[in-house]
Amino acid sequence: MDVEHLIALLTEVNPQNELPRRAKIPLEDPFHDRLRNVLDAIASVLISQPKGEVIAVGMQSQQNGSEKGIILTLASNTGINNKTFEHARELISDLKALGDDFAEHRKIVEQETQISQIKSQQSELSRAESPEIDESKFSSHLRQKVHDFRAKVFLFALPKIYQRLHKRYQPTRSSRGFAFVNLTNQLDVDSNDSAKILWDASRVINWMFHSLPKDSESFPDHMTHLLIKGLRGLAELVRQLFQMETWLSDFSKIPSEIRPQGATSLLSDISKDVEKIPGFQLQTSFPGNTVQGKIHCECKLALHLVETSCSGLSALPYIGVSKLSCLACWEFLSSLRKIDHIFYVKGSHSKAYFPWKFPEVEMGNARLRQEERDQILNYLYSSLADTYKRRLEAEEWLRKMSDSTVGSDDGIPYKDLSFDEFDMPRILRRR
Repeated sequence: MDVEHLIALLTEVNPQNELPRRAKIPLEDPFHDRLRNVLDAIASVLISQPKGEVIAVGMQSQQNGSEKGIILTLASNTGINNKTFEHARELISDLKALGDDFAEHRKIVEQETQISQIKSQQSELSRAESPEIDESKFSSHLRQKVHDFRAKVFLFALPKIYQRLHKRYQPTRSSRGFAFVNLTNQLDVDSNDSAKILWDASRVINWMFHSLPKDSESFPDHMTHLLIKGLRGLAELVRQLFQMETWLSDFSKIPSEIRPQGATSLLSDISKDVEKIPGFQLQTSFPGNTVQGKIHCECKLALHLVETSCSGLSALPYIGVSKLSCLACWEFLSSLRKIDHIFYVKGSHSKAYFPWKFPEVEMGNARLRQEERDQILNYLYSSLADTYKRRLEAEEWLRKMSDSTVGSDDGIPYKDLSFDEFDMPRILRRR
């Protein structure tokens, strides 16, 4: 199909100065707005495979007399295995139990602080905002349940955490984690607040290099509390860093020797005439005549929700995803909205991935009329073609110029954090 060939060509032209796309989601119901974060969080914590795994989560409701049932549907680019499915069931069960405990704790806090009780006639959807939860005031029983829940989430995701830590950092020959620790070895920690935060973050990452195995089975139980503290601490450090309006200028003023790293320019990929022919890179990556394409999970899930809506199920117009959607999925959902099947995701990183399969059969299963299918295809092709033309022209302009010139956890309050437990021998620069 032509649209699939177009997506293949889009993989050869990178976005030029394009920021990630974020959806303006018109969910007027505040309860639905909160559920967006819940679905994204569920999708994110179900990731455990080191590479290639993306998970989407949809929610439907069904009214059975006076009772309302909720159905969560999972979809993945790699398939949902039994381990992931059982983990999802356990997390939902744990969240329900924690929700009951939090509700009871909130009642106690409201009574102790003489906060006015919510009027009984107010509906669940319009209730007042809950007071901020202070975990230090939890009972020992509740603190243990929260700790066990976090441990279950982090240990399940350990293979993915390990992969991100050791993923190659393109400008260097080392991993991202090693490059970060190596950089912070050169910081003058007393120079400014930004340097201090980066140094504290490197202490945790350096500990991870020494301590994290590839899987949870090899991780010692007695170190679980450090894993939880470290990951939550990193979240808070990042939050603190980006709250500083001057952190970039602070970082540029750090009086340390930063050695230049080797980098491969985008322009070097198109330096030879033969390599500028559209499709050349794809031919080297896919030498065969046939490429097996798969339908990406958020597209398939959206059409499944359309299909099952005929049986009386009402779907939330939002799909939770474990990572930002690719360009093709983003534009497909946008095309679907043009025929009044409304589904949003949190955003797109604007990159195209091949192979990507157009969900033609699934649109038939969703009982979309042929006219609607044609509209979706035309909208999608037109949008992708405009993007390809714009990026190709931008890349060609850069080439000519070169010829003459050259989505958590809120973390722990930073003031309450101590990272002394994470101090270990520092990783040295590889020669």
